[in-house]
Amino acid sequence: MDDTTVEAFSNTAVPRDMPPGTKAAHLTCDICRRRLGKNIFFVEETGDVPDEKRAWTLCGECNDAVHAQLVDSPVRTPLRLRVAVGLVAAERTPEARRSNFGQLTDESWTKIFLWLFPITMIIHLLVIVAIAGWFK
Repeated sequence: MDDTTVEAFSNTAVPRDMPPGTKAAHLTCDICRRRLGKNIFFVEETGDVPDEKRAWTLCGECNDAVHAQLVDSPVRTPLRLRVAVGLVAAERTPEARRSNFGQLTDESWTKIFLWLFPITMIIHLLVIVAIAGWFK
């Protein structure tokens, strides 16, 4: 594999030049941006990549998804880790979750239409009765 995974047990980033007594920011996953728990995975590129080498700090779920993409990927170049992280990020970033929220399943659309049909009928009936009572 073209990546290195290191597990650490700290969930705060403490820069070395930080004055004592200052609280450190919590680490977040570079893909899903959730706060990291006890298991932190560092994935970094190795090999001959064209640009500078990149590294990602991942949660356990995103790390598993990246490794699953690496196993399933037909790409066998040094950039395959970058491609796998990009594919996982396209599904798991907060922006991707918000865009998928508006996509309903067929079952959900069926429920919506089955509720809207009688409600629309009742509203039309009330409008017709109101108009009939008005012209009486």
